[in-house]
Amino acid sequence: MIVSLRSWVSDRLHLESNRGLLGKAFPAEDSFLLGEVALFSFVVIVLSGIFLGTFYEPSTADVAYQGVVDQFQGEDLPASFVSVLHITYGVPFGMFIRRLHHWAAHLFVASIALHMFRVYFTAAYRNPREINWVVGTVLAILAMGGSYTGYALPFDEFGATATGIGYNLATSVPLFGDFLAQLVFAGEFPAAGAIPRLFFLHVLVIPLAIIGLLAVHMIILVSQKHTEG
Repeated sequence: MIVSLRSWVSDRLHLESNRGLLGKAFPAEDSFLLGEVALFSFVVIVLSGIFLGTFYEPSTADVAYQGVVDQFQGEDLPASFVSVLHITYGVPFGMFIRRLHHWAAHLFVASIALHMFRVYFTAAYRNPREINWVVGTVLAILAMGGSYTGYALPFDEFGATATGIGYNLATSVPLFGDFLAQLVFAGEFPAAGAIPRLFFLHVLVIPLAIIGLLAVHMIILVSQKHTEG
């Protein structure tokens, strides 16, 4: 059993191959660039996210707004939303970096989806590339998780609604729903710890998981080379 499993993994990952890593040809078909678009989008997300994270406050506690937006002047708003308003209107280049982060996240998810469509419809997920297909699928799930947690962080009307919907979906999961809701949302919605928990997932857990799986994905890709389809 162990020998068979080792042989299966070795056949797919070329563990016993002595071929060098240099001189690998890149396919001429433009659709193969979708994976690289996703990779560079993720780099932009990380760099812009570091900038945004230095000004963001992950808290739902109400504070009196005293910023430059007349619409909210003097109102009690969640501290997270106040910090987002400060980033957008009070921090130099804040609005630009926030928009850059926003659209890079959209491009990241879209390029992963299109990349997986290409792999699926060209049957490039078949032997010996099943492992990388599974890794890519998990990466797509993590990308959507990162997008959801980021969407909820401002905790404005849309973010609060998204958080509530996510909580209800989590509790509806059979058997593990209550545990999942406690794990992700730190208690029954609206719990005070929901935004800090989502912030922790968004800036640390999910990015580290994506980085790790991207490394695995690229190592397998270098070992197996691109498909010709």
